[in-house]
Amino acid sequence: MSREFWIGAGLSFAAAVMGVLAYEYRKFTMGAAAASAPATSGWQILRAVGGICALFGIIFLVASISPSPEPHPVRPEENGNPPHPPPNTGTPATATIIVPAPRPVSEQRLVSTIKGCSLVYVPEGHCQLGCDRNSSRCAKDEAPSRTVEIRVPFKIMLTEVTNAQYQRCVAESNCEPLDSYIAADQPVVDVTAIEANKFCEWLGGRLPKQSEWEYAARSGDGNVQYPWGAVFDQDSVVGGGLSAPLAVKSRPPNKLGLFDMSGNVAEYAFEPASESGRMTMYVCGGSFRSSAEQLRVSYRVRTDLDTSGDAVGFRCVIASGELEKGYGR
Repeated sequence: MSREFWIGAGLSFAAAVMGVLAYEYRKFTMGAAAASAPATSGWQILRAVGGICALFGIIFLVASISPSPEPHPVRPEENGNPPHPPPNTGTPATATIIVPAPRPVSEQRLVSTIKGCSLVYVPEGHCQLGCDRNSSRCAKDEAPSRTVEIRVPFKIMLTEVTNAQYQRCVAESNCEPLDSYIAADQPVVDVTAIEANKFCEWLGGRLPKQSEWEYAARSGDGNVQYPWGAVFDQDSVVGGGLSAPLAVKSRPPNKLGLFDMSGNVAEYAFEPASESGRMTMYVCGGSFRSSAEQLRVSYRVRTDLDTSGDAVGFRCVIASGELEKGYGR
């Protein structure tokens, strides 16, 4: 019950008491026979007070049954207090948790972009490269199988050098102009190893060593035959007898995030000169024309420095702390 109800009830009770007292007082002073006689001042005062109590009692009773407006809730922070957590009802609260989508591997390992060319970090490590001489799949230039340790981390281009990237070098008078090309996002072809290395020097690096190239193509895994794994998959490579290269990134990258380490166009890589011989230049990885055997990561063929072809391109590396450019001379 509300406070107004109890006040109204109290006043009504007081009015009833006053009425009884007025009646009894009149009987006492005038006698029972004169109950209907004109009122004297004493009992009239009691009756008047009783009437006033009855009036206010009615007002408060009416107020107690009238609907009152809902109080405005006051937020804790409006009182200067920090908000309180909701009470524990025993039922776990439902919350929306936004989990960021995982980034592609190529974005996770992307460390720098130089003159419009993106490069991926390759950590040091060791890996089995080449192939066994006794294997029927092993070409002459692939043997022997050997364990190579990469002691110096390096950065290698995310994709093969595109026509657009090469044209930027031409525009700065550091590279030889191309006769023609089809699309800006296709890999540049018909450049010699010497011309390719001029581009890499303009970028601040060089052509990759053969061990660096194969290590990156394998993502440091000596057990794979292809950038994506041990078994040939036509959907993973631009190759298998096509008539022309496609735009770079047309197929998924390997575990390091590198695109087209097999197929699209074959790529230049070199074996540094030893005390007993000369530096050797290779083309590696096969091209859009190549068969499954030629698209293996260990596949390579010797070439000359001044030879070019419409299925041969390149990518560059920048080795950490390396002072010399060129072919590692």
